[in-house]
Amino acid sequence: MDSSVVGTVVRLPTPERPTPEIKPLDLPGLDEVWNSRNARWEYADVDGQSVAYWDAEKQRIEITATTLTEKHLGLFAPVSPQEAQKVFNENFIDENNFKFAFPFDVKSLAGGFEVTLGETIKGRSMFLLKLPNGAISFAPAKARVINLENPYETILTLHAEDVEPNILYGLTMGKGAFLAGHDTRVPAGTPVMKMVDSSVEMTSRYPGYNCGMASSHDTDFNFLARSKDGRILYITGK
Repeated sequence: MDSSVVGTVVRLPTPERPTPEIKPLDLPGLDEVWNSRNARWEYADVDGQSVAYWDAEKQRIEITATTLTEKHLGLFAPVSPQEAQKVFNENFIDENNFKFAFPFDVKSLAGGFEVTLGETIKGRSMFLLKLPNGAISFAPAKARVINLENPYETILTLHAEDVEPNILYGLTMGKGAFLAGHDTRVPAGTPVMKMVDSSVEMTSRYPGYNCGMASSHDTDFNFLARSKDGRILYITGK
């Protein structure tokens, strides 16, 4: 063996940390942390958990968390009812390809909220929510309201107007009150349901959750409309 190489330490190149000038979008309540293994900036919440990362090539946020709470308000951006309708119109292709704004004003949910990616039921993607009393759901687009109720659940279905097929989404609450009449047409931003008792679970099938939101196609948080920089759009109501 060549004695000249004995004891030589081979150092592997490490991803170069970018300069501060190219740091990602600043999000309130979240810290930017450089992940040298993946060579990217990630967003950590107050608990130090990584919940999203910055896609430098696309110049947008990509959400990696499967549960979002009031700790993650920086990942949300508000839109007016008019903007929400425009977003829906621009993104609706068919019942398997559409997006709309999150139908709750997250900043108005006193006492906190939680939204979790749930299971898929018969081709429908279920979002499970924990909402405080008084939480109001808005119509995220012009829609036909269908109200149903049984001893265990308050169920609302919105059928989007002016599109074919006109499926939008369904909302189920353990205990809620209808705010719009059955079989009526409402514009985007109309209050359509209110959480009355947050202690009542949606169904025994989903313990710990008092509300469920089902889309008509299977996807992840990308099912919700996003801003150009990747934040989830939420409707602010009227």
